[in-house]
Amino acid sequence: MAGGLKIIKSKIKSVGSIRKITRTMEMISVSKMKKAVQQTLSVRPYAVHALELIESISKETIDVHPLFVSPKGATKELLILVSSNKGLCGSYNTNISRALSQFLASHDKESLDVIAIGKFSEKVARRLKLNIVASFIDLENYTSVDDTRALSHFVLEQFATGTYTSVFALFTNYVKASTYKPIIRQTLPVVAKTFENLLEEIAEGSEEVKEELEKPKPLYTFEPSASKILSTVVPQLLHVVFHQILTESHASEHSARMFAMKQATDAATDMLKGLKLKYNRVRQDAVTQEIAEISSGAVALSAS
Repeated sequence: MAGGLKIIKSKIKSVGSIRKITRTMEMISVSKMKKAVQQTLSVRPYAVHALELIESISKETIDVHPLFVSPKGATKELLILVSSNKGLCGSYNTNISRALSQFLASHDKESLDVIAIGKFSEKVARRLKLNIVASFIDLENYTSVDDTRALSHFVLEQFATGTYTSVFALFTNYVKASTYKPIIRQTLPVVAKTFENLLEEIAEGSEEVKEELEKPKPLYTFEPSASKILSTVVPQLLHVVFHQILTESHASEHSARMFAMKQATDAATDMLKGLKLKYNRVRQDAVTQEIAEISSGAVALSAS
């Protein structure tokens, strides 16, 4: 009986230590999530205007700029796969892996190259034997467009080689603290319908964005020529698009981790309650048994 009490007491101590860790991680995740969400929401208005501008000019100048058409003779596709560097974020990475499987079901894996962002992306790409052309595992904060410019420059350079017919991005769109969803969007070549869908998905989590999208769209004229203007403007706008993709994923990741740690803390609390109740019952049984043994011994002595 004493051995049983010792084992239960050891379990109580272990679960208590785990709860302290998960509670601390939850608090850290709350802080990081608030910062990431604030950053995402602050980027959205600018990103929305950039997306609207791309959408508008793509309808009028689709044959003017090479970023608006698929290169002739290209046979491969490029996928930007965004995940987390760390685990303990619930189903966040699992949902990305599931979305990737759905994407591969309709695309030729042999003609697909991957840009892995996050250690999990690199891990899952290697497991599926996908060809990784670049890996970015240090893009953790995404505090400004300049922080993600290396990624966007690389993507634009790869597309400019004429190797890829299209570039896709698989990332998670932040809707609210408890809701995020993985989406796959074509980023290159620039297609108006793709950016319309992306705007609708961003608007799903923001009333302010919805109001902006309902406003009349402006008309644009290009001077001295559309090709010269677009050669400067379009790459800059795409930098913003890639930055928005990363900030959305960043906010989703910390949101998922916060809820995962909260659930782990709640589970540890429930487990502690059960262990303490069991400990008290076992201790009470031990005390009752000792009293019974003492009483039986006293009766035996008096009888003799």
